[in-house]
Amino acid sequence: MATIDDVIKAYYLHRSQVMMNYLNNLHKKYGHKATFSSGMIVDLFEGEHQKRLKYDTRFCYSKLIQDVIKNLKGTNILTNKYGAFEDLHKDVEKVLNKIRGIGDLTIYDMSLRIGYIRKVQLLPKDYVYLYCGANAGANALYRSSKSLFNLSLIPTGGKIIAKSYSISMFNAPLRDVPSMLLEDLFCVYHSKLGGMTNYTYQDFQKVPKFFI
Repeated sequence: MATIDDVIKAYYLHRSQVMMNYLNNLHKKYGHKATFSSGMIVDLFEGEHQKRLKYDTRFCYSKLIQDVIKNLKGTNILTNKYGAFEDLHKDVEKVLNKIRGIGDLTIYDMSLRIGYIRKVQLLPKDYVYLYCGANAGANALYRSSKSLFNLSLIPTGGKIIAKSYSISMFNAPLRDVPSMLLEDLFCVYHSKLGGMTNYTYQDFQKVPKFFI
């Protein structure tokens, strides 16, 4: 039966490198740029999550990308002197949240990618962003393993809603995982965390799909 230590070990050894390789490739291509180009914005937008977006016939995917380019281009988000990732995230949110089809997860994903390629790099540190799959994974783990959470910080009703949370909401060993990776761990294993003890370490090695 798998423990949370097994899950974290499997993540570090078999999943986290996929994420880091993806981010490092973006950095090699666009690292330290002072301004956004159209091609850069497309690459920063089109991660695995965004490739799965579905739109009805009234809303064209290419129009969405054009709106993202229009809104981001000309901003100084790449060079602003932010105090923390949260400040960067707020600026990206201000720029993108009025675009139809852009949600919280896309805003977080793009903030993370932008923060990673900046000359002065900014990554999540004090807060964990829990949207979509990551939110589902955190809730599944909370229902099955409440000892991993600081219960005084769980929202009323016992449900972790989709937003960012202080890393202090998590007890060890979760709190020892960097915020960026903890969000990804919840997302990657979201379908298995609720029944964690029904799986083995090898099962967590074999999770087939990586999301970012």
